[in-house]
Amino acid sequence: MRRNKNKKVGNFILNTMKKIFRDIILVFSWFTISPLFYYLSKRWGTGSKSVRVILLLFSPLFGCLYLCLFIIALYAWGEIDRYFMYSDSKDITRITEMNFPEFSTKHYYPENPSFTGDFSNYRVIKFDDIPSDAFYHGLDSLCHLPDSYWSKKGKTYQYDRIWGNGYPAPSGENENDDRFLSIELKKGERIATIRYGAW
Repeated sequence: MRRNKNKKVGNFILNTMKKIFRDIILVFSWFTISPLFYYLSKRWGTGSKSVRVILLLFSPLFGCLYLCLFIIALYAWGEIDRYFMYSDSKDITRITEMNFPEFSTKHYYPENPSFTGDFSNYRVIKFDDIPSDAFYHGLDSLCHLPDSYWSKKGKTYQYDRIWGNGYPAPSGENENDDRFLSIELKKGERIATIRYGAW
């Protein structure tokens, strides 16, 4: 009788220790390797399936995964936004107030933005056709105006403008963006460059 009682107590203690050990393993695996937690809890029959799935999805590991995916998505969105910035002749026409010829991007050289968001991207463009004489005559006229931001040196035309931080923004742009735009082209050539960014 006493032997059976001692055996029951021993089994109770052993089962309790096993349960505690399993709980420790489950808690540790949930904090570190949550898929292992899901596998062990399923194998040991701990909790219902819905509880296991919820605990898996809200585990620290998955939380880090969500955070990483969010950061990657933000970075990708920023890269896409910077790539398409000033990539259309309509945007350049609106800012420079000069009917800019149609062009396509030949090369694009991005710069990783700084911690403050400053960046400087470089784009090599190619005009669909060599710009007309009327286009260059229009540039010559703008180069003589003090506030056109256009200048000329030899056969090279250049547009340089910054806005934000007290400087007025061109049409359609926001003064709070603190941007700059620089365009360089040579008369009679289809290749030109655009440099832009935030400062």
